[in-house]
Amino acid sequence: MRYNFKKNNEKDLSGFTLIEVLIVIAIIGIMASVILVFIGQSKHSTQLETAANEVVAGLRRIQNYSLVGKAIKDNCSDYAFETTNGSTQFSIKNGIFSSGGAGGNSFDPDSCELSQVFNLKGGVTFGDDYLIAFRAPFADVLGLSGTKEDIVLSKNGQQYHICITSVGVITMQKNPCS
Repeated sequence: MRYNFKKNNEKDLSGFTLIEVLIVIAIIGIMASVILVFIGQSKHSTQLETAANEVVAGLRRIQNYSLVGKAIKDNCSDYAFETTNGSTQFSIKNGIFSSGGAGGNSFDPDSCELSQVFNLKGGVTFGDDYLIAFRAPFADVLGLSGTKEDIVLSKNGQQYHICITSVGVITMQKNPCS
């Protein structure tokens, strides 16, 4: 037989105090806000990576066209990737590439038939004007500033870089091309 030492008028006081409950709610609120910020940054990073994949696919498409010598017309042996600073669009087309020296590079589609425009989604923009071409039949790279080109994509202060070397290697990375 068990004996209860409590007096009949004493109540069993178990549970949490109001202060303890408020502290737990505050901790949960802080953790939720940190998670929401992280999710927002992750979304921008994913949109940048998706846009970089689209740009790389466009560059590899024109590189492949020039490797197989897909000249739609006799005077259309170059395949170009072109965009402007702050734009969300890029185009691929074929024609004749010219190194303009101080005047800059130019590309003349000269009634060539390939001309496609692509839109980047999610508000991702290009960081500069770019005109890069590949010449058939060996996919020689034209229009690089130096030995490689760094195509910069940006959104809300975050950047993604697409690197093209003089031998035609195309890579993407979060850090600037070195």
